[in-house]
Amino acid sequence: MHEINYMFIVPGFGFGGLEMQTVYRANDAIELGYNAFLICDKYSRTFDFSLLQGINTYPIKQRIKYFDLFYSMKLSKLFMRHDINICVVSSTKALSLTIIARKFSTNKPKIILYQHMQSGLKKKDWFHNWIYRNIDGVIVITQKMKEELKTTTIFNEDKIEVVTLGIHLHKFNPKNHNKQLTKKLFNLPDDKFIIGCVGRLDIHKDQLTAIKALSLINNENIILVLVGNKENEYVDYYNQMLELINRLDLHNRVIILPFTDRVPELMNCFDILVHPARSETFGLVIIEAMASGLPVIATNSGGVPEIITHNENGYLFEQCDYNNLAKLLMNLIDDESLRAKFTQTAFFNVKENYDYVNQRDKYFNFCMKVLFEQNN
Repeated sequence: MHEINYMFIVPGFGFGGLEMQTVYRANDAIELGYNAFLICDKYSRTFDFSLLQGINTYPIKQRIKYFDLFYSMKLSKLFMRHDINICVVSSTKALSLTIIARKFSTNKPKIILYQHMQSGLKKKDWFHNWIYRNIDGVIVITQKMKEELKTTTIFNEDKIEVVTLGIHLHKFNPKNHNKQLTKKLFNLPDDKFIIGCVGRLDIHKDQLTAIKALSLINNENIILVLVGNKENEYVDYYNQMLELINRLDLHNRVIILPFTDRVPELMNCFDILVHPARSETFGLVIIEAMASGLPVIATNSGGVPEIITHNENGYLFEQCDYNNLAKLLMNLIDDESLRAKFTQTAFFNVKENYDYVNQRDKYFNFCMKVLFEQNN
């Protein structure tokens, strides 16, 4: 086998962390000297984003959730045309179609599920048993997801690899940014203590809890900056946010900014990051904040406790508990040495566990293990 050819499948119209990370993995494959192709819907944002990265992208629309034979046949032809060795699928709803495509193909690529979401649902019925018997590996992003997969499916735990998300540490190093200039870039006040909260504006990210906590901190020099796009399906939630800000008379202390891809500069504007999401499988923004030298307070849910150890490299609080969040914020605001302790410990943790290149290499090493061990 001279060339290794990857196929990455991203079904659906959604465009969030999973879709972006899968495109990044395809780009990584190319940079490592492999061939990479990506399958997604032509009218999805993933399609445009993949093309911008210079990836060979094929538009195939999945019309039926589990048994779209037309989709499988088109996929099978691409398997054969490009002699695909490894097919990475970013959603369970496309696994059955990929398995069927392999059965029709003369070459038999290894199938790896790249999973970012945890469901907790038991999947030991005949259909899911068939799926997990016919795939060759699973990559998850937290240890909790691996434990969940072990208990909710029949899949062999030896074929499950935990590969966390990583970041390019140098991009976030605060020494590379001027705080005054970055605040000017986002039109933020230079004389305020800024609590940042980054994430799309929806109920799952729960910016309401951060707003309520701010209302309990009686200091006009402390402001909250919410950064994220207003999703169409959460217009009611957005209006609820505005109503709460109005009712609590926080007009001058809450600033709402749209999503930006200049995250390193944005992080450099903040003094503390709050992540009040009700459920978070991983929390990439937490890693970005830690790499930026920020103390972080986040909800004790999902994969977050794998990143933050309470009172060592950050604070954890229970979801929606704005009273405790306000107390933890005041602890950090009042104690500069505590902020320094958290940021120093957190930075070493990020450097050791979340470097992009290290996680990228772990990802593709596992793919090669799946390919060669099962071929021998």
